Amino acid sequence: MSISFTPLVRKILLEAAKGGIEVAGPALVDGAWPILNGALKPVLDVLDAKLGGDVTRSPSLAQQAIDAFDQDPRLQERLRSGLLEAMQPLLAGGQELGEDVQKLLLIAAGNQRALDQLVARLDDVASAVAALDHKVDAGVNLSPQAIQAITLVVQQQIATAVDARALGHEASGAAEPDGWASEHDVDAEFAALNGRAEDLLQGGDPRAALRELRAGQARLGALLGQTPTNLRLKVHLGYLFKTSAQASSAAGDQASATRDLARAERAFLLVRDDVPPDQKTLDEVASAINGLGNVYAARGDLPKAIEQYTLATTLAPGYAYAWRHLFAANLQLAQQGQEVDPTQLRHALDQVRRYGLGLPALDADYLAGLQAALDALPSP
Repeated sequence: MSISFTPLVRKILLEAAKGGIEVAGPALVDGAWPILNGALKPVLDVLDAKLGGDVTRSPSLAQQAIDAFDQDPRLQERLRSGLLEAMQPLLAGGQELGEDVQKLLLIAAGNQRALDQLVARLDDVASAVAALDHKVDAGVNLSPQAIQAITLVVQQQIATAVDARALGHEASGAAEPDGWASEHDVDAEFAALNGRAEDLLQGGDPRAALRELRAGQARLGALLGQTPTNLRLKVHLGYLFKTSAQASSAAGDQASATRDLARAERAFLLVRDDVPPDQKTLDEVASAINGLGNVYAARGDLPKAIEQYTLATTLAPGYAYAWRHLFAANLQLAQQGQEVDPTQLRHALDQVRRYGLGLPALDADYLAGLQAALDALPSP
């Protein structure tokens, strides 16, 4: 069970197209409108820029804005990040939370499994979530126990967002991002940049790879400062730090490699240790855990790396790259003369073949090489 931001934005924008946003907003959440208004303004700025002016000036433009918002998960995270930031002093001060603030708490929590856990043990949370899911202007009146429980969930998200923003500022030098980038844009930027850096690394030019990676870290760090609740950005940034550690090590700069590994670990832990993921975010979490395994493997801690790879494959059984890393880490232990169950090695390789054949870096020749390495191990 979860509550989407889209019905909230739809209600406000369509009503604002009739009578103005300063009428529509308070009509929906009068007691919490200053909080929501502050969080909504940068979102509306993005939509206004995208659609060429005030999106509330007509119902048709408002609907276009609603559709654009619904199609951009990162813009939804911009609203969530703003809400969490605005609610931080209110929650930290222990003030009494009115019904409208309670409504925003439930919506900002935005995590299916976290809400499911509360719904399972608190009837009034179940009723409130069901009502809001049906009608966003439904009333909310939670018990003190429920308010305390949902407050703890949101405070955990706030703390994680604060840490994520700090990491983003370290990477970017606290620079502001240039314009808006949708989640699709960010994914494309990351894929292109990471691909160039890996090509340079494989071509024997780690310093050129580092220049690409540092520019990418600054860019993604600035974007993370803008939307610190965005899991995908944290995963992308973690992998850039991890690849930077490889490049720094290849360039003979072990101090920078150690620092980059530590930053990669921080980024991945921000994803792994966030409130329990919903189904939509499981892939991002599994990717972060796989990244943690890469960090520990780079430090030479293969048993700890294997723990992370195993967890990643448990969360996402079709994650071919985690199976590859799990196979490689166990193979390395076996090559060092440590006892490894050959059945586990064969199973991991079978899963790489099952899910990975045809993916980048997992072609038939590569898989044949893995099989040859397994065959070369001495018989137990």
